[in-house]
Amino acid sequence: MSSQLAELRSQLREAAVVLHVVKNTLARRAVEETGFVPLADHFVGPISVAFSQSDAVAMAKALTEYAKKEPKLNVRVGLVEGQVLAPGQNHSASRASASGSPIGAYVV
Repeated sequence: MSSQLAELRSQLREAAVVLHVVKNTLARRAVEETGFVPLADHFVGPISVAFSQSDAVAMAKALTEYAKKEPKLNVRVGLVEGQVLAPGQNHSASRASASGSPIGAYVV
């Protein structure tokens, strides 16, 4: 599992994305009074949070590509430009042709 996590982090790093395994209580507190509040309800069970400050579309593409070869990866929800994306919508965001949405986060 740790080699899979290292591989995922490496692929995300290439897309200027950081991935952190987080504690749910701390994650909920961290998003209070921010634009990421809608993610708080999804901080249940073991989770990681992927975050991009530059290109949320590239992040969605990197997560989608990795999920194709590693079906155990469960992208629960995304948040791009304040809009919550359900798992099916994550794939739509990854196909977006825009130059990139500035900020986004995904709960994995």
